[in-house]
Amino acid sequence: MSASTKKQFGILKKLMQRKDVESLICATDTGREGELIFRLVYHQCGCKKLVERLWISSMEDSAIREGFQKLRPGTEYDMGWRQYAGKPVEDAEKNAEAGDLPELSEGMTLELAGVNLKEGKTSPPKRFTEDLLLSAMESASSDEFPAGVERKGIGTPATRAAIIEKLVQKGFIERRGDRKTKFLCSTDKGNALVTVVPEQIQSPSMTADWEEKLLKMEHGEYDSDAFMGEISSMVSGLVKTYEAVKGADVLIQPERKVIGSCPVCGSDVCETAKGWFCRDKNCKFALWKENRFFQTLGKQMTEELAKQLVNQGKARLIHCYSRKSNRYYDTTVHVETGEDGAAAFKLEFGGKK
Repeated sequence: MSASTKKQFGILKKLMQRKDVESLICATDTGREGELIFRLVYHQCGCKKLVERLWISSMEDSAIREGFQKLRPGTEYDMGWRQYAGKPVEDAEKNAEAGDLPELSEGMTLELAGVNLKEGKTSPPKRFTEDLLLSAMESASSDEFPAGVERKGIGTPATRAAIIEKLVQKGFIERRGDRKTKFLCSTDKGNALVTVVPEQIQSPSMTADWEEKLLKMEHGEYDSDAFMGEISSMVSGLVKTYEAVKGADVLIQPERKVIGSCPVCGSDVCETAKGWFCRDKNCKFALWKENRFFQTLGKQMTEELAKQLVNQGKARLIHCYSRKSNRYYDTTVHVETGEDGAAAFKLEFGGKK
């Protein structure tokens, strides 16, 4: 045992030997490195106490409480590590309890004693509410920050809420749910941004590294010019060497052109491939390019026409065609909005208005 881990091992051993500790809870993934470390420490300490397994679907308080209410016996997961070297389970258990592990050598072939196949279903992590996201931002990579740093995680208590709101306004995330509970969900635009931005910039570890160097600068242990030089070098390196993600021009579309303010809610009305829509996704106002109303008049919804309807509420149409009379006429079209915000059109005759 190395000197660096001896102290921690001694603390764990004392905790396991305490009389008021009746059982241990293993919260690692079964069959992974954490499981092996737990088993090794458990037997090196000579512990004989009951082991229970904790499984949780997320780090939310409700999920953790549910996990502790449904602890499973640790013996249900013993087969994978106790049945080694083709020995019966009983012998393996005796050896394990005695701390006697088999001699292993390179190229050695071991017979598989048995396999248990268990079927189950996993559930996706629960979506973030604003409170959960604020908490996650506060603790992001906090273990990588130096001890003396005041600022940890992403942003500060004064700026984190504003960061979330900015992401919503720019269309990278959106609020979903009912009036009681709102969830924050990444949009296609947000997913595209994560895809094309270099991982080095995305990682809070970079912020942790900068905070550590800023702390050293505060104590006169790091040169400010060297710090700025490193940032300049990193940016230059990314510009020169970063290979753009294939299809990035499709993932990240240019900023939509704004033609005016929505007559319903006041948000920007922007052009898309199919028409002109209110930027607020909850608003129903839209002017479609393939508009059947205007097609019956022999007209197309153009950008200029859309601008007039949005900003003036009406537009003059010349040389419209009537199928019934087989004649052409001039008219003024007005745009109105219903209670749901959807656009409706009305024609006015009687000369130029």
